[in-house]
Amino acid sequence: MDIQRKIISYLYFGYLPIADQTIDIGIDKLDINKKDTYKLFNEKELVQKGVESLKNGFADCLNNIDDYQNRKHIVPISGGLDSRAILAGLIDLGLKDNIVTVTYGTPGTLDYELGNLVAKHAGTKHISLDLSNINITQQSLGWTYKSGAEWTQLFTSYYNHRITHKFGYEAVYWSGFMGDPLAGSHLQAQESSTWDLAVFEFAKRNQFSKNFNLLPPQFNPCDVLPQEPIYDTNLLNFDEQLDFAIRQHSFIKPTVMAKGYNYIAPFTNQNWINFILNVPYEYRYNEYIYKKILQEAYPDFFKLPVKNRMGLTLDDSGWKLYYIYIYIIN
Repeated sequence: MDIQRKIISYLYFGYLPIADQTIDIGIDKLDINKKDTYKLFNEKELVQKGVESLKNGFADCLNNIDDYQNRKHIVPISGGLDSRAILAGLIDLGLKDNIVTVTYGTPGTLDYELGNLVAKHAGTKHISLDLSNINITQQSLGWTYKSGAEWTQLFTSYYNHRITHKFGYEAVYWSGFMGDPLAGSHLQAQESSTWDLAVFEFAKRNQFSKNFNLLPPQFNPCDVLPQEPIYDTNLLNFDEQLDFAIRQHSFIKPTVMAKGYNYIAPFTNQNWINFILNVPYEYRYNEYIYKKILQEAYPDFFKLPVKNRMGLTLDDSGWKLYYIYIYIIN
């Protein structure tokens, strides 16, 4: 892709949409024979299998770290589900004294306040970074660029990468990368029936700015996307192939994971992949079974409020969420 085409593509997407056929999550090792098995499971059976797969994945990741008992483990905590699941999983494996949790954001926001709440509940060594007190310099942005954040949203990457800048190369960093998309947060109510339709819908959803048009009139974002499927649809449907191979690989990963550091992304462990990608679509949609699994696996942590429900708990009734949307947000 020549530089002019890169710039135009970046202006449209906010990142450079380059597909990664490996997707870094073991899709090629996915055991699709489990799909038929899981279709026969009821909800309770799926939850139990999910708890087993999730915990085995966390343990497997930990056991693959050299001398993990004597390492410092950094767990960034937001108000969402994935970082909380990682923290709960590591504490469950006896690692509490080695963990430093980090919350960053601005006071009053859900990520900042709920992250602090979860850390307090966990009783870990904890650091809060108030981003409103951090000055951004050209030099610091240059460092962020060199750490792998080129062709992404540089300022967002800068804030994420500050954690590694603080703790250095020896620490182990636990990332929720791929947690929610694997769990089904990006699933559409109806799958795209053709590759061309999936490409069109992906381009529409991933347009960075709909208010300002800086693009030449002849530019078609579909032209810079893969013209044929990346994987067999038995492995991933068309929509998820594009999301995983392009958005997650080209945008999310370099934004949240700085190059050169010891990152562990437990949701990409094969134990979890072989479970969650074989679960029937209706159970993955809107992360339904994932939320049930987390509540079963780590009930104390998931009784606390979550950002995904606007500061309510996973058990709070739908009418409360409806009230927030209608009378507070709107």
